[in-house]
Amino acid sequence: ASLYRKSGEFEKAVQVHKRLLEKEGFSNHLYALTTYELGLDYLASGLFDSAEKNLTDAVNTLGKDTKEYKECLLELSRLFERQNNWNQAVVYRKQLSEIDNGHITGLALLLCNLAADEYKKKNIGNAKKFYNEAIEIEKDCVLAVKELTKIALEEEKLDEAFNYVKSYASESTRLLNLLVFAFDALLNNDEYKTKTVELLEVLINNEGCDYEVSILYFKHLLAEEKSKDLQEFIVKYNDLHKNNLQAIYAMAVFLKESKFDYDSKDNANVLLEKIENMLKQSYHYQCSGCGYHTKQEFWHCPQCQKWDTVDRINR
Repeated sequence: ASLYRKSGEFEKAVQVHKRLLEKEGFSNHLYALTTYELGLDYLASGLFDSAEKNLTDAVNTLGKDTKEYKECLLELSRLFERQNNWNQAVVYRKQLSEIDNGHITGLALLLCNLAADEYKKKNIGNAKKFYNEAIEIEKDCVLAVKELTKIALEEEKLDEAFNYVKSYASESTRLLNLLVFAFDALLNNDEYKTKTVELLEVLINNEGCDYEVSILYFKHLLAEEKSKDLQEFIVKYNDLHKNNLQAIYAMAVFLKESKFDYDSKDNANVLLEKIENMLKQSYHYQCSGCGYHTKQEFWHCPQCQKWDTVDRINR
């Protein structure tokens, strides 16, 4: 039956498993295993109702200490995910997470999907509840933090928005670029500007900080016309992130187009010249999508993951 299923002959696989289930003298464990396999047959053939029935029967009879029990929970969760039935998917993923914490990230994502549905229905309270639940089980769930921050900004609750951003940043610098919109909004508010700048100053000294956050801080210094701080920041950033050419290039262009004095513009020219020299000496390929530079050719860009965008730099 398994061979039939693997070769795409789902109807034959179903018939074999059905005939097995009709036989007498099966132990409960073997009956549950066969029911599980039958559910997989139906799932592979796209008969979701029959798959759900058999997988549900199997999960209710399989021993909780068996690997098939965990596999069955995962298949049920995935089945409901394919149908965008987030409520049921969450139910089974929660059961799975209780016995295997390797599925916590998947559960957090499902809760975010459930929250997004509630948000579309204008059930903001329910949406916030599910997003908060996602953060409770996975503190660095950036998607939940992003959406909660967005809701807080929409409700003009800047204190909540700032706390969400600060709390996440204290746990992780991963994917901070998704929160740039929040930093930007807080920087444009006089009451939260100072606190936001202080937070940014801590983050930009972290090697794992996303370059978009650094560019935002750079633009803040540019807007405040803090010439000395700006020069120091560029030098420090260049030392800390030597290969992040797109960020340094963006800073150089901003500086060149600014209303600063000629010394600043000369500094920008020096930066641009330095980048060109680095490219000529070390980097041979550049992504046409995001500007990422690399020494070797890739089928897809390591940064933006787009295919066929990394081309040889013309000399």
